[in-house]
Formats: sequence, structure tokens, C-alpha cells
Amino acid sequence: GQDNLRKVCADINQRIADRPHIWMCNKADADTVKLTGTQLSPRQAGSNDYAAVTAATCIYSVKPDNDQRKVYELLGVDPDYYTETHERETILQFVCRTSIRDPKNAANLDYFVYDKTQADYLLRYFERDERGYAVAEVVMHDLGFAKIERKVGRPVITRTPEEKRELARQRKAASR
Repeated sequence: GQDNLRKVCADINQRIADRPHIWMCNKADADTVKLTGTQLSPRQAGSNDYAAVTAATCIYSVKPDNDQRKVYELLGVDPDYYTETHERETILQFVCRTSIRDPKNAANLDYFVYDKTQADYLLRYFERDERGYAVAEVVMHDLGFAKIERKVGRPVITRTPEEKRELARQRKAASR
């Protein structure tokens, strides 16, 4: 929710202090996400302008819609592939705009991401890096809501007996 995003932003702003920082988010969250530093497009590419930056934040999520999910399932492809290619790869490319691209730069870097799956994806990437100049670790900053479980699926709608009868009447009329 928006309250949690505001808490996340306040925490990140405190952690990065006055360090160079780039960040991006989904358009839907642009009015809520208030971070210091430079906001960039999620697909910021082809620029060395941020090679001295030591902190990046990606509050970004891309999931397949129901139609895309059905197509992937019909093709026998895990729908998570869509998320990996459209979300996690975008995040990886974004954070690699920072000083990580300079093997001579020994500054500590902080990357803040939306969820653990994204953090683990970045961790695996940096662990596989054969150049060996980056040592990565995942640190969760618990702001009091990290372990909240969300119910998946449509919300349950509670109706009075009168509302149920009216809905049944409307459906019957529509089916005629």
C-alpha cells in the first residue's frame, strides 16, 4: 500500500543520506514514491552519466496479465519467465548504470529493490560474475510489514440476502 511505500522511501532516504542515488518506479507509484536523487526511466540505457553513483532504488514490478498468462501456459512456458524478462532484467540493467560498471571503483554500493525475489535475482547475477570484483549480499530491512501475507485471488464480497436476490434477478434478466 501507499503508506508502506512512504515508509520504504523514508527509510531509503535516511540510508543513502547525501550519496549519489538514482531511482525508478512504476508510473502508478510515481505520486507516492518520494526519493532523493535522480529519478530515471526504468529502461534508462546507453549512458555513462551515472557511473559514479553508489546507490540505486528500483520500486518496480511487472507481472503478466491474465491473457498473457494463458498464452504462456498454452505454450508450456512458466509465466514467471515474463516477469523475469520484463521486470528483473530491467532492474539488473538499471542498477548496472551505477559504479558497478567500473571494476576499479571499490566503493560500497546499495541497491534497494521491491521484493526478495528481485534481490535474489541480483545476488545470483553478481555471484556468477566471473570478473570477481563484486561481492554481493542480500540484507532485508524489516519496517514492520515484510512478512505480511496477502490473500491471492479476488476479494470476497459479502452481500445481504436482499442484495443476493437483486443480483440473481439482474443476471436472469440479462440472460434473456
